[in-house]
Amino acid sequence: MKIKNCLLTVFYVLIAFVFSTCKKDNLNFDKYNGYTLNPEFGIPIVNATLDIKNLIKNDTTNIHVDGDGLIRFVYRKDSLISYKLNDLFKLDNQSNTTSINKSIGEISIDDVSNSKKVTLGELSQGFSPAVKANFNVIDNSNNIFPAVNENISTLTSFSAISEFSSIKFSKGWLVLSITNKMPVPINQIQLNLYNLSPSQTLLGTFNFLSIAKGGTKSDSIQINNKQISSSMGYTMPIYSSASSAPSTVFISSTQDSIIINLFAKQLKAISGAAIFPNQDIATQNSYIELNTGDSTQQIRKIKLTNGSLKFIAQSTVNTTIQLMLSFPFATKNGVPLPDKIITIPTTGKFSSYIDSIDIGNVSFDLTKNPSKKYNNLPIAYTIKLLSSNTINTFDSSNYVDLKVSTTGAAVDYAEGFFGKLDISSDTATNIDNDFLSFIKEGLNLDDPKLTLDIYSSLGVPITFNYDFTAYNNSGKSQDLQVQPFELSYPLVSDIGGPNELKRTTRVLDKTNSKVDKFVSLPPHKIKYSGKVITNLNHNVNETQYISSNSALSVNMSMDMPIAIHSSNFSLVDSFDFNAADIFDKLKSATIVVKMENGFPFNAMVNMMLLDSNNKFVDSLPINNLLISAITDANGKTIQRSISRFDLMFDEARIKKITTAKVKKIKMYSTIITENQGSKTVRVYSDYDIKISLGVIGKVGL
Repeated sequence: MKIKNCLLTVFYVLIAFVFSTCKKDNLNFDKYNGYTLNPEFGIPIVNATLDIKNLIKNDTTNIHVDGDGLIRFVYRKDSLISYKLNDLFKLDNQSNTTSINKSIGEISIDDVSNSKKVTLGELSQGFSPAVKANFNVIDNSNNIFPAVNENISTLTSFSAISEFSSIKFSKGWLVLSITNKMPVPINQIQLNLYNLSPSQTLLGTFNFLSIAKGGTKSDSIQINNKQISSSMGYTMPIYSSASSAPSTVFISSTQDSIIINLFAKQLKAISGAAIFPNQDIATQNSYIELNTGDSTQQIRKIKLTNGSLKFIAQSTVNTTIQLMLSFPFATKNGVPLPDKIITIPTTGKFSSYIDSIDIGNVSFDLTKNPSKKYNNLPIAYTIKLLSSNTINTFDSSNYVDLKVSTTGAAVDYAEGFFGKLDISSDTATNIDNDFLSFIKEGLNLDDPKLTLDIYSSLGVPITFNYDFTAYNNSGKSQDLQVQPFELSYPLVSDIGGPNELKRTTRVLDKTNSKVDKFVSLPPHKIKYSGKVITNLNHNVNETQYISSNSALSVNMSMDMPIAIHSSNFSLVDSFDFNAADIFDKLKSATIVVKMENGFPFNAMVNMMLLDSNNKFVDSLPINNLLISAITDANGKTIQRSISRFDLMFDEARIKKITTAKVKKIKMYSTIITENQGSKTVRVYSDYDIKISLGVIGKVGL
C-alpha cells in the first residue's frame, strides 16, 4: 500500500485550510509514491509555497490586482434598476374621450313662392249683386270702367305649397305682392291671409295702396313662432279701384286681372315636415382632454407611435347627416392630417355609425384650448344636413351625437411638464453575492466604496431615493443609508446630440454612507428598494420631454481594497472527506507543519468532523496556524514570521473517525490582523506562505 493513499486526506485538509478558496490540487503528492508503510515511520512530505495567486487565479471577475500589487474585491451589477417612458407617462385609453351632442335646433328652409292670377270675372264673383250685374253688362266692350269699393268675404285658396306640409317657423317673413293688370289704378286692397289646416286661422293682414296700372306693391308680416301648413287662402275686406271716366277702356272679365305673389323668405323652422336643403347645422371646435393618470402633468406636444381615433356617431334626424372632422395643428410626417368625413345614413328613426382613423406617427399640439393650454387635443367639426329632396319630419330636439376617443395610443414623444410623481418599486429585489459566500463576518475594510452610475435619457428632473440593505448568511443586516440625490437630465435642446444621455455618478464612502459597515457585514445578499420622484423642486414653466427611446438605468459597483483590520474575521468552508476507511490502517499519526508567513495576520482554525448526516463527530482546533508578519506604517509586510504546530491523530481519535465514518469537514477560520486587529494592513499580490510538512506515524499490525 502506498503512503500517499494513507495520508492524502490529512494533507488535503491542512492545505485547504491555509487558504480555503485555493485549489486543493496545488501540491503534487505523486513524488512520494516510493514510500511504503512500516510499523513506525517518519516522512518529510512537503516543501511548498502558497502565494496569493492561488487565491485570485480563478476569479478575475471579482478579484483584481492594482498596479502596485494591492488586492481588491470588485463587484459590479449593471441595469440594476431601470425606468422607461411608460413608468412616468402614459395615456389612459379608457378616459381620453370627448362627446359632442348637438341638437339641430332651428334649421333653414329654402324660400317658398306661390302665385295666383285672379281675373276680373273671378274677382267680381265676390262683388255685391248690382256691381257684379253691371260688369256682366259691360264685359267685352269699350266702356267707362266704373269705380269699385267692395268687401270680398269669399275665401279663396292658393295652390298647395310643395316644399312643406306643415311647419312651425321660429323666424321668417311672409311677403305678398299684388301686380295690377286692370285697365284702371287700384286705390287700395286689404288682404287677410289664412292658414287652412288643420283649421282656418288668420296669419295676418296685408295692405296695398295706390297700385298704378301695370304696377306692383308689396307688404309683409313676420311669422316667428307661427305654425303654417301648405294650404293657405285669403279674403279681401277692401277692394277699391278708380273709374276710367270720362275715358272709355276695353273691359274683359278674362283678360283684366290682379296677380297675387306669395313669398316665404329668411325661414328658420323648429319642427314640422319639409324638404331640408343642404345646410351646416353647426361648426365648432372641441377638444379631447388627455388623461395621463396624474393631474399635475401638463403636456404641450405629443407624437404617437401608434393608435386610433375612434368615432361613434348617432343621429335622430330623419335625413342623412354628414360630419366633417378636422384636426387643427396635427401633422403626419410633416403634412397636415387630412379631414375625416363621416356620413350617417338614414336607416330608421335612430341611426348610428362607427369608424376610426389611424393616428400612428401623428404629432399634436395640445396648447390650443384657450381655457386650458395643455393636455387638450383639438378637433374641429361641422355637422351638415344633406337634403333627400323629399318631405321629412323633424324637430328641434333631434340631435347628432358624436363620441371621439383614443384607442391603443402609444406615445413616441411627449413634451411639457411631467408632474410631481412618486414612483415606488413594487417589491424589494435581491442580489446574491456568491463570491463572498466563503466569508463569515468580522472583515473590516478600511476604505470600501460603492458607486452608483445612473444613465438617463429621460428629459425629466428625477430625484433618486433608493436604499440598499446588506444581509449576511447569519441573518444580520445593515442599511447603506443613501441620501436622496437629483440626477442629471437632458434638455430638449440636447435631443440628437452627444449630451442626450446624461450620467450621474454617486460614490458612497464612509463620509456619506454606512458603506464600511455595509461591506464588513459581509453582504452575502443585497436587497434594494425605493422610488424615484420627479420635479421635486421644479415648476410647470419648464419644458421637459420623454421619448420612446428614453430610459434610466442604474449600474452598481463595489470596490473593496483589501486594506483591513480585524480581530474576528471569519472564513467558512466545507468539503467532502472520503478517507475514513484509510484511517483504520493507522494506529496514530502526527502531522508536523512549519510555516513562514508573509501575510500580516494571525490565523486560528477549528475543523469540525461530520458524519454522513452532518452530525458532529470531533473537532481539530489549531490556535497558532499562522503568526502575523510585521508591517510598516502603511500596513505592508516588511518582515516574515515563522510558526510551527503538530496536528495529533491518536488512536482514540482515529477510532472515532473510522467508527463514525466521517464524510465531511467543515472548517471555521478566524484571522486577526497585526497588533490584535488594531492595525490596518494591506494584502498584496506578492505575499506568500512557505510550508514545510512532515508526518510521524504508526501503522496498526
